[in-house]
Amino acid sequence: MASLLRAYYDTDWGKAYEKLANYIVVSPDETARRILASYGGMGSINDVVLTSAGRPLIEENNRFDLLRSQLKRLCLNSLNGPSIS
Repeated sequence: MASLLRAYYDTDWGKAYEKLANYIVVSPDETARRILASYGGMGSINDVVLTSAGRPLIEENNRFDLLRSQLKRLCLNSLNGPSIS
C-alpha cells in the first residue's frame, strides 16, 4: 500500500504507512488501532483513488482496494480475534 500511495497518490500517506509497517513489530495492537483509525471519516484511506495524469488507474486501484480490505481485516482480527462467517 505504501509504495502505491507514494507512486500514485500522496507521498505523505505513503510515508505514514511505511512507518506503521515498521512500528507494527514494536507495538502490534497500537499499530492496528492507528491503522484502523485511518479508515474512518472524510479524507480517510477509504477515499483514496490512485491516478496518473489525472486519470484513475484501474489495475492499481483494484490492487490497492484488495490490500486495503485485507489490512483492515488483519487489524480487526489482531485486536478482536477472527470473526466467524
